[in-house]
Amino acid sequence: MAIVSATVEGNGWVLAVRGVWGASAFADFVLEPDAAARVAVSVTQAAGFDRVAGQAVANNARARVAMVAVKPLRRAFPNAGQLDEVNHGGGERTVRLALSNRVHGGESVSVAFAAGWRTGEGAAVVAAVNGSTRTAALPVMRWATPAYQRQTGPFRVDLLVASHYPIAADAVAAVRFQVTDGTTVLTQWVTATSVSGDVGDGLRCWGAVINPAGLNAGVVTVHATVFPWIGASRSTGAAQGTATSGFGTAAVVGLGVAWDPAGTRYPEAHVFVDPAGGSATASAGMVYASAAAAKAGSKAASISVAVQALYLANRSAAAANGLSAITRMADNGVISLAAGNHAGLGSQSVTSGLMTAECALVIQGDPSLADARAQVVLATAAGAPAIRSTRHLLRNLTLEVGTNTLAAAAQRYWHLDNVTVRGKAGQATNGVAPFLAPNAGEWNLSATRTRWWQTGSSFLGSNGRFGLVRNCEHARMAEALCLVGNSQIADASVTVVVNAWGGWGNQSVGNGDAASQADVVIWGNRAMALTGRAILWPMWGGGNAADPGRCVRGVAVNNVAERVSTLGSGEPLWSLGEDAYEIGVDLIVEGNSFAGERCNFHNDPNDTVTNLAHLGWRVANNVFDWAATKHDDFVDGTHGARPALTGAWELLYGVGFEGNVHLLRHGSAANFGFESDGLRSARNPVVGQPGNGWARFANDRCKLSGGATTGGGDYRPTAGAPMLARATRGQLAVDASGRERAASWAAGALEADVAVVLAPAGAVSATRAGGPALGWRGVLAAGSARSGGRAGAALLGWSGGVSPLPGWQAVRGDGAGLVWAGALLARAGGLATVSGEAGLAWAGVLAGEAAAQAGRGDAGALAWRGVLVALPGMMRLVSAEAGVAAVAGGPLRAAARRQRRVTGDVRGRRAEAIEI
Repeated sequence: MAIVSATVEGNGWVLAVRGVWGASAFADFVLEPDAAARVAVSVTQAAGFDRVAGQAVANNARARVAMVAVKPLRRAFPNAGQLDEVNHGGGERTVRLALSNRVHGGESVSVAFAAGWRTGEGAAVVAAVNGSTRTAALPVMRWATPAYQRQTGPFRVDLLVASHYPIAADAVAAVRFQVTDGTTVLTQWVTATSVSGDVGDGLRCWGAVINPAGLNAGVVTVHATVFPWIGASRSTGAAQGTATSGFGTAAVVGLGVAWDPAGTRYPEAHVFVDPAGGSATASAGMVYASAAAAKAGSKAASISVAVQALYLANRSAAAANGLSAITRMADNGVISLAAGNHAGLGSQSVTSGLMTAECALVIQGDPSLADARAQVVLATAAGAPAIRSTRHLLRNLTLEVGTNTLAAAAQRYWHLDNVTVRGKAGQATNGVAPFLAPNAGEWNLSATRTRWWQTGSSFLGSNGRFGLVRNCEHARMAEALCLVGNSQIADASVTVVVNAWGGWGNQSVGNGDAASQADVVIWGNRAMALTGRAILWPMWGGGNAADPGRCVRGVAVNNVAERVSTLGSGEPLWSLGEDAYEIGVDLIVEGNSFAGERCNFHNDPNDTVTNLAHLGWRVANNVFDWAATKHDDFVDGTHGARPALTGAWELLYGVGFEGNVHLLRHGSAANFGFESDGLRSARNPVVGQPGNGWARFANDRCKLSGGATTGGGDYRPTAGAPMLARATRGQLAVDASGRERAASWAAGALEADVAVVLAPAGAVSATRAGGPALGWRGVLAAGSARSGGRAGAALLGWSGGVSPLPGWQAVRGDGAGLVWAGALLARAGGLATVSGEAGLAWAGVLAGEAAAQAGRGDAGALAWRGVLVALPGMMRLVSAEAGVAAVAGGPLRAAARRQRRVTGDVRGRRAEAIEI
């Protein structure tokens, strides 16, 4: 008996092995894909990239991560119980084996068969014929930075990137950023992710700080080119964009930036609006160079009066960077609203010709207020006037909505930053959106740091359409091309089933355009106490048998969705092809925690003959309560059998699946399973029973918890959980909370809460006593633990140095004998370090000019009213309300205050501390 040949079939995931042996049964193939794999497939890629000297270079001969055969294929219904083996006569037969991943056309393939791969067969190494017609899926990319922001100096851009073939915790080999004014191009390479501080979310992504020094003022375009480990690169282009091209729905559009290095192209022009003390007659004299001067000077009675004043100021900018000159310019006009209520935009007729051609007209709460977001309320009103401006920035205020839109259709583009959107009194369920639709092929809305609740509207794509929603809160569903770091929150006014996230159109075809329904990114979001679906995938196509709806390169990474029993919703957390003509192509579903309900990967179309083909998925490192799939052998009372439904067998056999955990607590979880769950996966041995005994979440409160089912759980794994150390490849080295991941990490969106010890020499952060003094040996512990320290000698020293950075403090260890003896002084939001005499113990003062921080060390006691809290990449000092005393020879003691856990990054590594 011998192998005659091995051939990768055209679909790229089936290995046809022809040889001489007798008739086989399923039991003859003990392939052990997770142990010592009996059939190992070595593949040398035909296209891809490496990192060399800080940039990407082509590598068309890398050995890919080894694939293995996971299971022999069965025949299609009605012979689903039979092995798919063909008898050619003369003793030769062909058996078809499912591979763990896809082989692409042009790659070289070698197969190592271990002894016993089939009963009675010996070892062999065979050069396989590669008949695959597949190409590597393109990487997915979306900007996480709002478009056309005014910048006067170096600025950061954020790009979310996902790939089907990450290596370790890197999605791609490199990203090249380029910025151009249409004449000059500046280039910057990035070979690692970094933390963004732009909107306070600590997002780790592929970003760069761009310094366009030397480029002409005006709109410049930032481009990104992504270089994957495997496959072709993908780029937003190289050309200078237009004033609106950055609003395009495609993922591969450049990011427009309003570049103003000298502050003279879009100088600030301030108008103050006070309905009680302002004038209803606009004049150029209302326009000032600063907000303070505008507040002290002549005021406008409404926003529309303020806009007319900007028109009368007759500001202008010359043609630049391929864009036309601006006349009657309102770009970077800043309208500040007095505390109190403002009824819409007003009723002033703004003269035709006013322009916001390159950057936004700013409408904000009075910046001198303590809390402008709460103190300034702008409400929609009847008869929204045409104020002529086209792009706007709303910030630091509350927007009350309902019944009416805020502005006319021509006031098209809006970005919301640090805004609360809520319903007007009595209109908490009114669904009228405040903004209107964009031009065809565009998005027109974006939001950061915004709460949208107590209204029937939301971040929805059925009218005005969101390109980016980042670090926001929402009570109802959020739809955008890029949803990152958002939280669905409780809202007593919501008494119906609501879904969580999706692209435009609520999984209905024809809403938007083909580009808007591709590359939708849903990343790092949380929906706790969810009553509806977690994800509604965007679709494009006819939605019928001849032209199914298609979701292309959709991405869901690091999300937490918790279904509860409230309102009795029995819908899946997400589905594709459920009583509908829908297909998914090249989707990435990775690192998510789906608790409390099923996820339907492939379901039943509305006939018995349509063969829906889901292709190219990466499904990795997720926690599913139940992942269900229906194929050719699914029979229902309406349609009967579906023998043609074999096009999604790539999903059925777990191709591209790895590191998933299946809790199987749903009452029907014994049904509709996969032929293979993929590599390094785990299945609950007890099926159909609610409870947290096997899952071992920190606090399970989902519908299937077996205990409380009202939501608000904690889905970190605890000791012994099946999720631990299951993942080895992924998009990022951090979990959904920003916690650093190890070389192998937990399935799901969250890592375990593991104590981190501060120790000298070799640790990320360390403390050490200088000289004879004994230093602090504390523990950064889990949320449920207590932090303690003990001074063993009269002097308590710290051998590290505290070095100031703008607005922050970095902690680093220096000489072993250096003891900090200076003072930390608060200066305008930052911390300055004053050095003291070397060799002394800490005897300085933690002093804040406006804070309650005070402490003094001596031989007897150390009092410290403050806590060092880790933030992404740095440390900062925040005050505490109660003191902590450390007496020589005794532990740290908390005075009348409970502890809370704080987290952050310390020198790029995730850590936790206890604030006492």
